[in-house]
Amino acid sequence: TILTLGAVARASADDAGAFMQWFASRGGEAPGLSLQHFAGMGHGVAATEATIITKNDLLLRVPLDLVISRATIAAQFMAADRTRRAAFAAVGDATHEIALFVMLQRCLGDRSAWAPWLRLVPSRVPATHTWADDELALVEVAAQGISRRSKEWRDELRDAWRDLFDRGIAQSILGERCIAESDNDNAGVFAEAVTLVDTR
Repeated sequence: TILTLGAVARASADDAGAFMQWFASRGGEAPGLSLQHFAGMGHGVAATEATIITKNDLLLRVPLDLVISRATIAAQFMAADRTRRAAFAAVGDATHEIALFVMLQRCLGDRSAWAPWLRLVPSRVPATHTWADDELALVEVAAQGISRRSKEWRDELRDAWRDLFDRGIAQSILGERCIAESDNDNAGVFAEAVTLVDTR
């Protein structure tokens, strides 16, 4: 998968400030660092002080419950919901499990515990497997094999979505209101979520 240079979040300074407040309120620490916008690249972490970093200096502390992982999904957010917990356990692929969780959190919007983070990350990460066939044809001459592999990856993700849907896993995790009527739309949103997880 090839990521284009345009894969940056479109977030405001207010979103960055809200994220930093959320991060600190949940136990995160980033002494001497701030979240800043870099022209043409999106948001990133920058040093706020001209200091020499020495061994054992704390640069960044991220509590485990702020990290979206299989462990935090199981321990923190699905403990009281047996159906959803069983559905997550049945997914079988860590990336797909986390991607479904990201889809659920996006569906929850401002009610999501991760809303400040989700406002900073791109809703769409440009990657060749998310391109339409006519877009892939444009680059095929210059880069042999990209089109074929991208179509294969897109088909694999659509098949993975179809499997999750056919087994009722997607519905159990996302609920009715988070699943679009068009299966292609769902497969596309799933592919975008997988790409986001893969690029973080």
